[in-house]
Amino acid sequence: MFACLSLSLSAHAFSGGPRQLQSWLFGWPESDSSSNATSSNAWDGSLIDVDTPLEELETVGLGDGESYRLVMSDEFETEGRRFSEVDRDPIWTAVARHDPTNGNLAYMTPQMVSTHAGALEIYTTNTGFRASRYASGSVQSWEKACLQGGIVDVSFSLPGEPGAPGVWPAIWMLGNLGRATYPLSNDGLWPFSFGACDRSLGGQVLSACSDQPARGSGLRPYQGRGVPEVDLLEARPCADIAAASDRPALAVAHNNLTCGITTFQVAPRLPGRLRPNHGSFPSARRPWYPNLTFGRRSEIDALWYGGDHFDSLGAYFPLSPSYHTPPRAPHSGAAAAAEAAGSYGGFGSSLFDAGFFGAP
Repeated sequence: MFACLSLSLSAHAFSGGPRQLQSWLFGWPESDSSSNATSSNAWDGSLIDVDTPLEELETVGLGDGESYRLVMSDEFETEGRRFSEVDRDPIWTAVARHDPTNGNLAYMTPQMVSTHAGALEIYTTNTGFRASRYASGSVQSWEKACLQGGIVDVSFSLPGEPGAPGVWPAIWMLGNLGRATYPLSNDGLWPFSFGACDRSLGGQVLSACSDQPARGSGLRPYQGRGVPEVDLLEARPCADIAAASDRPALAVAHNNLTCGITTFQVAPRLPGRLRPNHGSFPSARRPWYPNLTFGRRSEIDALWYGGDHFDSLGAYFPLSPSYHTPPRAPHSGAAAAAEAAGSYGGFGSSLFDAGFFGAP
């Protein structure tokens, strides 16, 4: 089963902080969507940003050595872009809602998202918005750009000081049948990635055992579908990981830094007898997934192996202080929006660029 995954860039708030991004996507698109894009001040009928250097139109996969072509990019060079529903950006939408997942304390508002100095900026404030204690932002490519396979290339800067608790910035992908931060859209779908019929397994509403999807939905019958999740980066203090019962060596050695965590969340899960206890490493009695391999500066994320019906396969890696942007006041455009929202104070920002690459 192939899922088309859309990209989300979010700053979950548990305190204040800004961040920044740029992205390139190298992958196998479901169709040649570059000819159908809506033009804007950043694009002219293409999902490849005109500001992307020509030498970046192709890349070579680090794992397979194969060539990949660029299918979407965003350099965020246009100053002061906005991403609300009414702004009709061709790739991104900044959501306007409280995100109820994972105990998030922030209200996500487009007013906290803009572009400045060649980066997307997401601001987080600690002075509240509507009924929430914090205000922050999240942008999604849902229903605009998604990827069935390939390479995602993102440059980013994290908010605040290294190792600081209270924020949970993330760059992540979710199957396009559901929508990130809209839990009801994912019921019975997240994070399934299973295309066979197995009546002993429950919970997957669009399973290969059923003809129900054929009734008015346009989906094929007897085809398993779901909403798998790939977290490219979730940032948290290394000290949190170091507190696990088996004392992960990398996290202990870098407990003053921020760690990045990359995970694949998928259902159905392995039998419970194979899963280690949270905080413990796999063992002969509880082997987890065999033959997992990790990079030289990464280690299995033993804090979390998944929930009742799904598995979470993750690795963490320490991030140097250079990945952080110190908290600061926003530039004038974002400051005006924040002031209008009644949320000026306690600023940090996250900064991004992004893109997709696909097979030639």
